Amino acid sequence: RIVGSASGTMAYCLRTHSLEVPFSEAIKNVIDLGFAEPDIREDLSGEDLRRKVVILAREIGMDINLEDVEFDSFLPEGLLKKDYKGDSDAICAAVADDMKEVDGLMDEKLKAALAEDKVLRYKFEIDATENTAKVVLAAVDKLDPLYRLKLNENL
Repeated sequence: RIVGSASGTMAYCLRTHSLEVPFSEAIKNVIDLGFAEPDIREDLSGEDLRRKVVILAREIGMDINLEDVEFDSFLPEGLLKKDYKGDSDAICAAVADDMKEVDGLMDEKLKAALAEDKVLRYKFEIDATENTAKVVLAAVDKLDPLYRLKLNENL
């Protein structure tokens, strides 16, 4: 079983999102720092991390495809399918602005985690014995190695 966090973009967003910094603002910051994919929707939808999980799972001998990976997406379906215009910078800026619609939901998830002395992490789990893989938003406690991740660190 392998568990980790392999999205620097989402690690940064979750690490900098706070009750004072909306999730959409954390997304704008990660774009400005150049940590995001050219189309931030690749990160927010979970596609980028799902591809990494498939590669890692295949390296340990699993017969797995992208559609086999269960995943949580931060991106509302409407934004995934929205036809954004412009170059990469314009698309990322527009997506970040549109992500304001999830600020309330993300604040609720953060408050729930903090109430239990936990933090939010976007993690993957690969179970070779069960031949399963998933990418999930999880609240992790101080005993979880992912708890200590800083800014855009991966583990």
